[in-house]
Amino acid sequence: MSSNSDIASALAENVPRIFQEVQKTVANHRKLANVLRKLQEKASQVGKRKLDNQFLSGEQSFNLEFTRNLSKILPVKKREPAVDRVIKFVQTFIQYSQEKDNAADSDAQQDPEASEETLSSRFVEYLMKYLLGGVNAKDKPVRLRVCQMIALTINSLGEIDEDLYNELKSKLLDCARDKEASVRVQVAIALSRLQDTDDEVGSVTEKLIEMLRNDPSAEVRRAVFYNIELTEAILPYILERARDVDATNRKCIYLRSMIEIGDFRILSIDDREKLLKWGLSDRDANVKKACSKMLSEHWISQADNNLLEFLERLDVICSDAADSALSSFFEANPEVCDSFSFNDQFWENLTPESAFLARVFCDYCKKHNEEKLEETLPNVTQHAVYLQEYSQLMLVTEEGDAAKTELEFIVNQLLLMAGHLDFADEIGRRHMFTLLKETLIYTDVPDNHLSNVIAILKKISVSEKDFTRLIIEIIIDVRESTEEALKEKYQDQDLDEDEDMEKRILEALATLKCLNIAKNMLERSNESLRDNSSMYGLLNELIIPATQSSEDILKETAIRCLGLCCLLDKNLAAENFQVFIHCVLEGHIELQEQALMIIFDLIMLFGIGSLTAKLDDPNILDQLFQECMDCDVPEILAIATEGVSKLFICKALTDTDQYLPYLVTGYFHPKTADNQRLRQCLSYFLPVFCHSSHKNQQAMIRIAPQVICDLVQVHKELNLDEEMVSPLQIGQQFADWTDSHKLVRSQFPQSEETDHGMHAELVKELLQLTESEAAGSRKTLLQILTKFRVDETAGEERLQRLLNAIERFKKQNPVIDAVSRNALKRLETSVLTALETLQQQESSADEAATSP
Repeated sequence: MSSNSDIASALAENVPRIFQEVQKTVANHRKLANVLRKLQEKASQVGKRKLDNQFLSGEQSFNLEFTRNLSKILPVKKREPAVDRVIKFVQTFIQYSQEKDNAADSDAQQDPEASEETLSSRFVEYLMKYLLGGVNAKDKPVRLRVCQMIALTINSLGEIDEDLYNELKSKLLDCARDKEASVRVQVAIALSRLQDTDDEVGSVTEKLIEMLRNDPSAEVRRAVFYNIELTEAILPYILERARDVDATNRKCIYLRSMIEIGDFRILSIDDREKLLKWGLSDRDANVKKACSKMLSEHWISQADNNLLEFLERLDVICSDAADSALSSFFEANPEVCDSFSFNDQFWENLTPESAFLARVFCDYCKKHNEEKLEETLPNVTQHAVYLQEYSQLMLVTEEGDAAKTELEFIVNQLLLMAGHLDFADEIGRRHMFTLLKETLIYTDVPDNHLSNVIAILKKISVSEKDFTRLIIEIIIDVRESTEEALKEKYQDQDLDEDEDMEKRILEALATLKCLNIAKNMLERSNESLRDNSSMYGLLNELIIPATQSSEDILKETAIRCLGLCCLLDKNLAAENFQVFIHCVLEGHIELQEQALMIIFDLIMLFGIGSLTAKLDDPNILDQLFQECMDCDVPEILAIATEGVSKLFICKALTDTDQYLPYLVTGYFHPKTADNQRLRQCLSYFLPVFCHSSHKNQQAMIRIAPQVICDLVQVHKELNLDEEMVSPLQIGQQFADWTDSHKLVRSQFPQSEETDHGMHAELVKELLQLTESEAAGSRKTLLQILTKFRVDETAGEERLQRLLNAIERFKKQNPVIDAVSRNALKRLETSVLTALETLQQQESSADEAATSP
C-alpha cells in the first residue's frame, strides 16, 4: 500500500514539474524524457490501487497523470511556443521510450510465443485513444492540438488493435472536412502516415487526392503534396499543382516534388513539356526561378550534362517549351556559352536536336554576345550551301517519311539562323538571294518556311520598295511557271472531267501559294500604297479576283490580303469596307472571323467616321456588332467582344447604352462559361473601363438595374448542366465597378466633379423594377440592394426620393419572408441614418455660422 502511495506522490510531484520544464527550451527534452521514462517504469511495477472507486495499476496512474497535464495545453491557441515545445516533447518521449524497449528486447532472450506488447506500445495506444476523443471538440484550438499530436504520434504506432485502427481512420477522414484549414493541415499529415496500410488506392489515398485537388486552402494542398506517398498513380495529381492558384505551391512543386521523383525520364514527354511550359511562362518570378533551377541543376545533370542528350528527351520538333527551356539554361549558365564551338563537321551532320541547339544559341548570342555570334555562324555563302544541301535532301525525301519531317525542321532552323547573318558580303548575299528566290518559285515551300524566307528577303532588300518589287516579281514568276507547266502538261487537247478537275486544283494551289507569299509580304510592309504603286497591280490582278473565288481557303486568304492592303491606305479601306461587312454577314465562319478582325483593325486605325461615310446604310455597323455579340458561335462572339472592348478603351466607340449591356451580360451569362477568351477579355476590360472614368461609371449605373434583373431571371431559369455565379456576387461586382472611391486618379485634374452618391439612384431604379418581379426574384433583388453604398454623399433630395420609393414598395408589395424583410429594413436604416447625418451636419454648420 505504501508503494502505491509513494508512486502516486511521485507522479503528482514530478510529472507536472517535467511538463513545466519542457516549455522553456527543447535542449533539455532528451534528459527529461529519460526522467519521465524512469517514472513510467517504476509506476508499471506497482500493482493496482483504488482511485475514485476504481482499482488502477501504477501504469494506468502514470497514463492518467500524463494526459491530465497534457490536457492543459489543448485549449491554448496556436502559435504559442511553449505549447509547441510540449508537443515536441511528447514526440521525443515516445521515441525515447521505444528506443529503450527495443534495446531491452534485443538483449533479452524472448519466448517466440510471447506477446510483442511493450510499455511504450501500450502507452502510445492509450494516448491515441485519449486524443481521438478530442477530434470532434467544439473548440478549434483543441481540435488543432489533438490532430497535431495524432500526426506526430501515428508514426510510433506498431501493431494496433483493428478496432482502434478503424476508429482512427474513420475519425481522421471525418476531420478532413473540418472548417478550419489549420486542422485540415494536420489531418492531411496524419492521413498520409496511414497510406502504407492501404493495399491499393483506397479511402485514405482517395481522400488525400480529393484534398490535393479541391481543398480551398493553399496550406492544406501543400501539406498533402509534401506528405503523400509519391507513386505512379499519385504523380499526375502532383503535376496538376504546377497550375495551382497559389504561387508558393507552384514554386514548391519545382523545388521539391519534381526533385523527389528522381530521374525526370519517368515522366512522359507530354508531362515534361507541360512542366517546363507552365513553369517558365509563370507570371510569378519566383516560380520561373524555381523551374529554371530544377532544369539547370537537376534535369540537365540527369542527362549527363549533355544538352543534346537532354534535347533528345524532349520532342523539339513539336515542342512549345524547349526553346524557353534552353534559353533559360543559357541565361542561368552564361559561362557554358564560352565553350561552344560549331565546326564544319557539326554543320554537315545536323540533327533536329543539334540544329535546334545551334539556333537557340544564336538567338541568345544575338542578345548578349554578338562577337560570339560571328564566331559561331558560318559565312553567308557557306550557310547558303548548307541550306541548299538540306533543302535538296528534304525535297527528294518521300512524304510521310519521318526523315522528311526532321529535315523540314532542320531547314527551318537554318532559315531562322540566316536572319542573324551579316549580308554585307555581296557575293554571299547574291548566293542567298538566288537560292531563296528559286525556292519560292520552283518548290512547294512549307508554310512555316515561307514566313522565314520572306523575312530574310526583306533583310537582303535595299528598301521596302525594292522588297515589294522583288516579291511581286517572284509572284509573277510563280504564276508564269505554273501556266507554262500546265500548258505543257495538258497542251490544247480536250480534257475529260478528271483532267479538268486536276488542272483546276493545280491552278488553285498556285493561286494560294501566290496569296500566301503576298500575305507574308504585306504583313511586313509599312509604306502607304500611294508611295508604292506596284502594289496596285498585285491588288487588281491577284487579290481582288481571288476574293470572288468559290474555294473557301482562297477567299479567306484573299480577304486577309485585302485587309492588309487596306491598312496601308485609308481611301482603299473606305472603298472596301462594305466588302468586309458583307463577308461577316454572309460568309462562312472562318471568313466571318477574318473579316470581323479586319473591320476592328481598320476602325482602330482610321476611325468609324471615315470608313462609314460611303456606306449605303450608316447604321449597318451597329447591326453587325449587335448580331455578332448575340451570336452562338464562340469564336465570333469572342472576337466581337474583344473588338468592341478595344474600341471603348480607345474611345473610338461611345454608345455605351447600346453595347455595354451586351458586354456585361456576356461576362455573367452561362452560355459563355466555356468561352475563356471572352471571359478573360471582359475580366480585364470591365474594371478598367469603370475605374478609369467617372463618366463610364455613370454609364454603368444607367444600365445596371435592368441588366441585374435580367441576370437574376437567367439564374432562376438555369439548367442543371449550366454554370453561373450567384446573383449576390453579381450585385457585389456591380457595386465594385460603380464605386466612385475606386476611380483611378490620373495626373490630370478631373474635368467634372465626382458624384459619390450615385448608388442611391441605382438602388431606387432597381427597387422600382423589383416591384414587377415574381416573389423568388424579388427576394434575391432585395438582398442585392444591400450591396450598394447608400450614405450622406447621395444628398438629401436623392435620399428622400429613395425613402419614398421604399415606403411605396412596402405598401404595394408586402414582404412576407424574413430574408426580404431584413434586407429592406437594412436599406431603410441606411437611408434614415444618412438623412440624420445630413441634418446633424446642417445644424453644426448653422451653429458655426451664428456663433460670434
